[in-house]
Amino acid sequence: MLSIQKIKIQFALLLAAGIGLNACKAKNEEVTPGNSTNTLEVPSTYSFESRFESGVSSVDYTGQVVRNLLVQDIKHLIDDAATAATPPVNLKSQVLQLYNHLDTDNLETVTKNKHNASFTETFYAKIATGKNIPGKISDATVIGYNQTADALVKGWLDKIDANVQAGKTGKDIYIDATTKVDYNQLINKVLLGALTYSQGAGHYLNRVGEENNTEPRQKEGKSADPFTVMEHVFDEGFGYFGAARDYAAYSDDALAAKNGLTFYKDANGDSKVDFHSEYNFGFSRNAGKRDRGGAKNTNFTKEAFDAFLAGRTAIYNKADFATVIEPEIKKAAQTWEKVIAATIIHYINETLNDMTAVGTTNENIPNLAKHWSEMKGFLVALQYGSAKYKLMTDAILQDLQTKVGTAPVVANDATYKTKLEEVRTSLKNTYSFDDSSVITW
Repeated sequence: MLSIQKIKIQFALLLAAGIGLNACKAKNEEVTPGNSTNTLEVPSTYSFESRFESGVSSVDYTGQVVRNLLVQDIKHLIDDAATAATPPVNLKSQVLQLYNHLDTDNLETVTKNKHNASFTETFYAKIATGKNIPGKISDATVIGYNQTADALVKGWLDKIDANVQAGKTGKDIYIDATTKVDYNQLINKVLLGALTYSQGAGHYLNRVGEENNTEPRQKEGKSADPFTVMEHVFDEGFGYFGAARDYAAYSDDALAAKNGLTFYKDANGDSKVDFHSEYNFGFSRNAGKRDRGGAKNTNFTKEAFDAFLAGRTAIYNKADFATVIEPEIKKAAQTWEKVIAATIIHYINETLNDMTAVGTTNENIPNLAKHWSEMKGFLVALQYGSAKYKLMTDAILQDLQTKVGTAPVVANDATYKTKLEEVRTSLKNTYSFDDSSVITW
């Protein structure tokens, strides 16, 4: 049996040798060494060996990777259509093909062409099978709209399709000519909320304490998995957060893709990027963006990742749920929620600036449409947090949605700007954000 000190030495040697996140022979990823009797110390990367099979990773969230990609790639498709000289007349069907994804479609990710990198897998069904959006999107009524997210997204897609069929090009295919709502941004942010955040925090992190943590998961007709149900459910929550396994190694600039840095990297030196371990998706990137734009004492990336690492380690160690595991779940869920709230504030600030510029030489209506719609979409997303741990009540959220409304005010309108400032203050108070961060976001 390895001592903790020897484990640390071997782990350090692995890293020094360049064997990163894909060293496990069974799962193609590095694992944190240990077994069912050792007490594991919190690792620096999200990598955990099975308590039941030596040398095998117990981390698995490939389905979450596929759904993160589908949400991201729907936006890529619409963006590409807006930059084409002539948008494809079948854009709606292309988007719905991703939305309703079938393995038999044998589709490659749109993302593979968006980065200067080669990827381990580019076909969705090669990453995980049987994954689509309708199977997991929340069926809750969206506060402020009185419709489900699925109905809203499909309605906005119909608006885009109507613009394409009418011969519109550029951003006019997704910015409403009358209301100046940006349907592309609304679709993306509402899907991030009603699918990834809803499933990650609202479903998986919410139910960790209900699951078994003593035996490997067993499915009828299949061999036992190398993880418990509790371990897997927690991993699925982390998977929807979308962070790379070595998330702490990414700077805020990298997560924001600034100064020539990227939010993905070949960590293990195999000349490819693995979406499952070496790539950061939406919410994990937003955390870095807000840290980058906030006050010096804002560190959402560290708070979230530390909680995910500590929580998963405690589950591995079969620690007491109420006193050891649950506090870390709560921290992870609430930090995730704070990232969304901080992002709403960011777009409130952008919208206020855009409104001030209306009627001047700095007027930019497409930017106003974009920023308002991102603000609105993230405000919708806020409702989907964990019922056990979320800080925002539906009553307060209803008030905020009423103040924001369903379309931007395209004027330097003092009354509406005051409403947005009230929303910002309410978010600041609910999440105890400091004044300096609220201003700089």
